[in-house]
Amino acid sequence: MKKKGKEKKKRSRLWKFIYPASVFAVIAVCAYVLVPGFQELDGVRARIVEMERSKQQQESRNASLKKEIASMDTSEGIERAARRHLRVAMPDEVIVRFQSPEDEKSTER
Repeated sequence: MKKKGKEKKKRSRLWKFIYPASVFAVIAVCAYVLVPGFQELDGVRARIVEMERSKQQQESRNASLKKEIASMDTSEGIERAARRHLRVAMPDEVIVRFQSPEDEKSTER
């Protein structure tokens, strides 16, 4: 009968060591697996914020381009675009073009 009591004490002592050690091991493994995942999640969140900002900039640019297209849909808009981009003038007009000092340096070479 005394042997059973000693065996229970040995098991009890062993259990007091194994249980906390196994809990610690499980926590350590979870931390090892989860910490890199959380770091990657932070990186993904930063990319999402950056992409949202880029999306807003593109939407703003698209809206301004749509306005420009709508303004070009008239005869005045077509004339304005031809003058600005193609440097077209009416028959009785003269186009005067000024060169900046940087332009002169690049033509001298």
